[in-house]
Amino acid sequence: EWQDIEGLNLLDEFYKDIKRWAYSFQLYAFLTRIEAIEKKLKDKTWPEAFFIAERSIFADRYVFAQVCYEIGNMKQLEWNMYRKWFDWTLSRKEKKLFPAGLIYLKVDPEISYQRIKFRGRSEEKDIPFDYLNLLNDCHNRWLIEKKELHSEIQDIPVLVLDCNQEFENNEKVWNNMLDKLIKFIKINYNNVLLSGECYGNSTSCKYSFKQ
Repeated sequence: EWQDIEGLNLLDEFYKDIKRWAYSFQLYAFLTRIEAIEKKLKDKTWPEAFFIAERSIFADRYVFAQVCYEIGNMKQLEWNMYRKWFDWTLSRKEKKLFPAGLIYLKVDPEISYQRIKFRGRSEEKDIPFDYLNLLNDCHNRWLIEKKELHSEIQDIPVLVLDCNQEFENNEKVWNNMLDKLIKFIKINYNNVLLSGECYGNSTSCKYSFKQ
């Protein structure tokens, strides 16, 4: 979606001039993630409303937007507006938009840099290594240290998978990660089901994500 907004490529513009497009890009990234989740859940009823997303809506807030602000690509005024808009939107969304668990594919920035080059996506060819390093720091702050988070997501469980090893062609490494992933999903999705308090029809549920 970011590559074709009525024929225009926002992702390309962002990487060409991050300071100019940071605020616009982060707002649009959050909007499209919210839309994608709501679209997935629209025709599903509880408890079948289950899916895995590439990133949660909180990755935008605690990683990508955070980095844009910290390195000066988003001005203080823009950062204040972004956070106010994010918090306001979040307060009006159902809790089912929040993840039952988070899966952190942890990779050293050096290896991420190599994989980006190997992938060869044209918009990413000029990403500086320092930028990847900051993304890594923010991921760790959010998913491991859990610093300065919204209270609603403070207790969401996190599975950390070491993805530094080459796993696409290594069956042993792949199966080990898959086993951990399946166990994590089973435990935490079942916890959401067990803690659900459904009122009337199955789409009206109030539930906790705590283990």
